[in-house]
Amino acid sequence: LFVRNYRAVQIPVDTFQLNDNGEEITASENKVITIASVEEEKPESAFSIIAGAFGKEAYTEEVINILQQKKYTAYVIKKNDLFMVAVEIPVGENLVKYRKVFADDTGIADAWVIKNK
Repeated sequence: LFVRNYRAVQIPVDTFQLNDNGEEITASENKVITIASVEEEKPESAFSIIAGAFGKEAYTEEVINILQQKKYTAYVIKKNDLFMVAVEIPVGENLVKYRKVFADDTGIADAWVIKNK
């Protein structure tokens, strides 16, 4: 677990009171309480799978749609006039096995693994 931010958050507080009949009523007050908010950051993956490389960015949309339907989070890397559709390999995964499962699941048999910078 990596902690990225630690910041105080103020939350308005409603107080509850009972009326003469024993029913609960809300009385808004200007009180605030301060609590800590911690945002978690996942460790960054060192490797990604490239599902395709294209000369035009518009061509990446179809591959991204296919990957999203299969529940993969894809993004585009621009390198040397190419637009590459990439999917991060989760930290700790076996690269060879993950690429094989990815290829079997998506039908993209020529996907390859790259090291992220």
